[in-house]
Amino acid sequence: MTRRRSICLGALLLAGLAIALLVPEIRYSVPGWLRGDKRYWGLPTSYWSGAIQDWHRATSTPRSASLPLLGRWFAMSDASPPSPSVLGGGREGIPVLIELLRDRDPFVKIQAVSTLASLGPAAREAAPALRQALAAAGTPPPRRRR
Repeated sequence: MTRRRSICLGALLLAGLAIALLVPEIRYSVPGWLRGDKRYWGLPTSYWSGAIQDWHRATSTPRSASLPLLGRWFAMSDASPPSPSVLGGGREGIPVLIELLRDRDPFVKIQAVSTLASLGPAAREAAPALRQALAAAGTPPPRRRR
């Protein structure tokens, strides 16, 4: 009887773990919390990095080329997916965008820089991180306007 209970308990734990790994909010939240990631809409920086990379893959590959023949016949449109919300989130997304400047993927960095630039003076707090990112890329910092 105890062996049956331990087998059932083990199966329940495995099922719970599998479900937790399928839900992005849980899959990214625990490692993000352990790393101390900043959050936007309750999701850590690592989630947004993955979302931007997925968006880049989806928009850089023509949709008709990525679908098998049968899928091309039934595809409703070739519209590209919307950009991740952190790229249009305004001031609330600045802490996550600052962390995305240190991402390994160059496309993620470019999108973070572009979004911070579009925020203008509201993103003033990101200036030191932008200087560090430019220095790490080997680009000289821009001159100050007089």
